[in-house]
Amino acid sequence: MKKIVTILLLLVVCAVANGQDQIITKAGDTIICKITRISSDYIHFQIDDSTGPIRSRIEKDNVLSYFQKEESGPTINNPVEKKDEDVLARFGEPIDSHKLRVGLNTGFTYQFGGYEGRPKSYTKQIRTLWNFGGELHYMVWSSVGIGVKYNRISTKVDDISSGFHFKEHVRFQFLALSVLMGRPGRESGEVHYLISGGLLSYRDDGTIDGQNFFERGETIGIALEMGYDFSINSAFAAGINLGLTIARINELDVPAGTITGTAFDVSRIDLTVGLRYLK
Repeated sequence: MKKIVTILLLLVVCAVANGQDQIITKAGDTIICKITRISSDYIHFQIDDSTGPIRSRIEKDNVLSYFQKEESGPTINNPVEKKDEDVLARFGEPIDSHKLRVGLNTGFTYQFGGYEGRPKSYTKQIRTLWNFGGELHYMVWSSVGIGVKYNRISTKVDDISSGFHFKEHVRFQFLALSVLMGRPGRESGEVHYLISGGLLSYRDDGTIDGQNFFERGETIGIALEMGYDFSINSAFAAGINLGLTIARINELDVPAGTITGTAFDVSRIDLTVGLRYLK
């Protein structure tokens, strides 16, 4: 029995000496890899594949021990010890890849504010809009990114239910600074959150019984979003987002001048799907 154990240990030492690190999981699996970094919660490693290197990581809670070759020689049978969480661990870990995240989104918007007292057929058209936009974030840590977000939302109305013939083209634009929290795209099935705030502009051009009119206004909007990403490969992911935007316009420009104290509620709910690119 002692001879078998000795032979096994020698084989492990030889493997490590040849540059192959190993991670032994609590489930009994062995991962042959190159350990690139060990953080407070994870062991980061790389596996060489025929298509190129594949980067991944495993939680220390799932690791029994690991074998790592160091410059001074192999280190054998390191038991995994969980380190105390520091301040940076609250935001994730510094990352050396996938720092840039670009997202394109499209879907539906429902404006639940404004247009009180209008006919149902009219509000059904003007409150249901089409949403298109994008976002760009730089991941400062693995769980926190900062960036910008843009949305263009629009709809058209053709309604005569109130006794007047309304034809309108309504457009909103939202350009904001944003903070993204989570690991979207890196881990399939992980929920992430986005908080953004910036300039929201509104424009409505149309006719009432053939007479031209317009409304224009601007305000500051705050948006809260929750997203869920599905990893496609190391560079792309698909996702779905549910967002709530809160905004109110207090001044409107109309053909007769500027109307103040309008308290025009343009709050909305967005449901979008999209593609994410990670670099």
